[in-house]
Amino acid sequence: MREDSLRAFIGAKLDSSLEEYIVYIENNLKKINMDVKWVEPQNIHLTLKFLGNIHRKDIPSIQEIIENVFRERKAIKVRLTSLGAFLHIHRPRVIWIGLKSYDDCLERKIPFLENEFCKLGFSKEKREFKSHITLGRVRKVISTDTLAKFIKGFPLEEKEGFIERVSLFKSTLTSCGPIYEVLYSVILER
Repeated sequence: MREDSLRAFIGAKLDSSLEEYIVYIENNLKKINMDVKWVEPQNIHLTLKFLGNIHRKDIPSIQEIIENVFRERKAIKVRLTSLGAFLHIHRPRVIWIGLKSYDDCLERKIPFLENEFCKLGFSKEKREFKSHITLGRVRKVISTDTLAKFIKGFPLEEKEGFIERVSLFKSTLTSCGPIYEVLYSVILER
């Protein structure tokens, strides 16, 4: 990567009570015999837009997009909806927990966010936005049946909480996992 560029994404942080419950779920999942790279508690977030490598000169324009999309500065109420896995529960690559905003407030902002980044020259996401938080990336599955049974049987509480901050994150990949650094944030008030 060039010196004037960095790997980045737009992400949302949840309030601490929701994050604590997500860590509780992740800790229960860890009991299953799987080779998974679990997301560290401090790295739990909702990715709104992965940017890839950006030029430092684009940071002010990215900040402006975040400001415009979240200009009302109002916290977004969300609830956890489900546990799941991408590609499929019996062929997992990513284990996730879904969430949904009330009145589809967040979901309505995503197309606007995408369009603004397209104007800046970023590629539009090919897949439809699926609001989820990654819990872990599966390296090797010992028993997909065990994972499927756990996910289907876990007594997920439809916990409610808030998105309290939307940030531009720098992501540095290391052998121990990613290190995220907040470059800019918009605080959302309750």
